[in-house]
Amino acid sequence: MYPERWWLLITVVTLNVGINSHWVAFPTVAKIAAKHYDQTGDLMDLIPTVSMAIGVPFTLIATYVVKRFGLKIGLKISGILTGIGLTTRSY
Repeated sequence: MYPERWWLLITVVTLNVGINSHWVAFPTVAKIAAKHYDQTGDLMDLIPTVSMAIGVPFTLIATYVVKRFGLKIGLKISGILTGIGLTTRSY
């Protein structure tokens, strides 16, 4: 049981670092992206705002999944969805 706790902790920390690294990286390229796509900075600032607005309902869904099915299943689902999200942002 004890090694399993460390595995879960490492998984949660890795997922949080992956998600937060994308939040931190976006402002550094926002001006370049705005120039490249010929858009205003205000329009580019909507991307993190919309992302945050979409994230709030999914946080409630994630809470339900963890409470209903357990932490292991919740981490597996969140890991897969985070991987898909990070991959689609990379392109």
